[in-house]
Amino acid sequence: LPKDDEMKFLGQIYKIKFDESAKVSFFEDKFIITPNLKALERFKKVRAKELFLELVRYYQPHINKPVSRIVIRDSKTRWGSCNSRKGYINLSLNLIEKAPELVEYVVLHELAHLIYPHHQKSFYGFIEGLMPDFKTREQRLNKK
Repeated sequence: LPKDDEMKFLGQIYKIKFDESAKVSFFEDKFIITPNLKALERFKKVRAKELFLELVRYYQPHINKPVSRIVIRDSKTRWGSCNSRKGYINLSLNLIEKAPELVEYVVLHELAHLIYPHHQKSFYGFIEGLMPDFKTREQRLNKK
């Protein structure tokens, strides 16, 4: 686990370096340089949204249902949720700490709910057709 002066980002641990002269947060080697905590949170959210949108665009042709809204929440209890009737996908900001392949699994999982609003065999069969190793990813995601 990262220490107080560290942050996990896409499975890697970075040291946080505060630099008030920095205009925005950015990566430099194993560091995240940031002017302050507020800028760091904004940086995380922007990067998360970019990644989530990229993954949604990638899987959209397989889903063939519209995603009308993607919301990023600072959720502590779940990685994501979906309102299949409205086409809403909610994703946890904390996902940005996980390895990219785990983020990809959660995005696909929530998108699959647009077609299958349940966790029955057909739902997991659909996911497996696009991501044969999804069970391993799911197990890794839920490890402490």
